[in-house]
Amino acid sequence: MKDWKIIAFFGPMIFLGFIAMAAPAVLFAAWVEVQLWGWFISPFFGVRELTIPYALGISMTVSLMFGFYLFARDEGEEEGWSKAVFILSRMYVAPLFAWGFGWVIFQFV
Repeated sequence: MKDWKIIAFFGPMIFLGFIAMAAPAVLFAAWVEVQLWGWFISPFFGVRELTIPYALGISMTVSLMFGFYLFARDEGEEEGWSKAVFILSRMYVAPLFAWGFGWVIFQFV
C-alpha cells in the first residue's frame, strides 16, 4: 500500500517537473523554426516573417499530420529516468542541431 502513496505524492510533482522542463524546449524549437524561416523561406518565396505562435501551430500540425513522434524509439526501450532524460535531451538537441546546420548553410546563401 505504501507504493501507491509514494506514486500519488511524487507522480504529480514529476509530471509538473517534466512540463516545466519541456515548455522551454518547445519554445526553443519554435524560435529555431522562426530563425530558419527567416533565413530561407521568407527571402526565397517573398513571404512574411514567421512568429512564435505560428511556428508552434505549424510544428504541431506537421507532427500530427505526418506522425512524427518525439517519443518514438526503435529498440532498447528504457524505463524511468533514462527515458525522461532521452526525451528531454532530444527535445533540446534536435532543434539545436537544425539551427546550427541552418546557420552554416545560411552563411553561403
